[in-house]
Amino acid sequence: MGEQYQIRKNVDVCTDDFWYDLTDGGYLKPYLLLMNAADVEEVEKAIVIVRKFERSLEDQVPNFLR
Repeated sequence: MGEQYQIRKNVDVCTDDFWYDLTDGGYLKPYLLLMNAADVEEVEKAIVIVRKFERSLEDQVPNFLR
């Protein structure tokens, strides 16, 4: 499975929509879930990158959102 992030102990979290809860919903907060500050920074930067990609698709691809 490869390298994994270290999740804080005794975290009780679940989701039906990971992406929404991580971004727009704000229910999954990396700084509360991850033990390592560098991991938090990496995940938060990744969210920014993927959002930029999403906006680019929305702006440049006709009928991307239906």
